[in-house]
Amino acid sequence: MELYDEAGNVIASLPLAEAVERMADISKASTIITGGGVISQRLIDVAYKMGVRNIYGARLGGHITKKPLDIRVVAWDHHT
Repeated sequence: MELYDEAGNVIASLPLAEAVERMADISKASTIITGGGVISQRLIDVAYKMGVRNIYGARLGGHITKKPLDIRVVAWDHHT
């Protein structure tokens, strides 16, 4: 998973399995691309707290019950 700043520069590249736990230590990310990974509710929650505005990934995982209006989530198999 890669995190990008507002200028589109990669600011972190993390293994997806560790990403949610390690994301809190990263600041100034505006976009997350999970690549082939799943976008989970937990990822959305942590990203929102960080101020991330865009999340892109292969698919949505499970049931996404709450998505803040000011965060864009795009999955190859679904767009919310």
